Amino acid sequence: SPATTSPQPTTTIPPQQNRSTPTTLALSTTTTAGPTTTSTTQAPTVTSPQAAAQGLMGAYQANDKNAAAKYATPAVVDGLFKTPYSPPPGSSQGCTASASYSTCTHVAGNTTYEMRVTKVDSVGNYGVYYMKITRAVTTTTAQPN
Repeated sequence: SPATTSPQPTTTIPPQQNRSTPTTLALSTTTTAGPTTTSTTQAPTVTSPQAAAQGLMGAYQANDKNAAAKYATPAVVDGLFKTPYSPPPGSSQGCTASASYSTCTHVAGNTTYEMRVTKVDSVGNYGVYYMKITRAVTTTTAQPN
């Protein structure tokens, strides 16, 4: 009985759309007191596309939706956490840069997570703003004798 694997179903989070304005995930703070103004700028904490993708997948594997919010937009986090993570833990397949974003891939068993990552604020943090999840379905067919 040969087994075949075909990719399906695919989930896209959020639906494909023109993404000209990134969503802000982290903020700079400005404090005003009397006649002087003090501006405090945070150093970036998610400093690369790879860090954003791995941080999101680590939070997902730990079932920590709050931690995931540091690495992705609310739409991606909400969509991703609709289905609980199931083992195996999987591994990063790296990131590939294009002109406006990087595509990072994580594979766990028969599931592939393709993430689009870009800078999301003026501080320089990166975040996942789009995710496509593909689960391969294995079918077995019986051969007549």
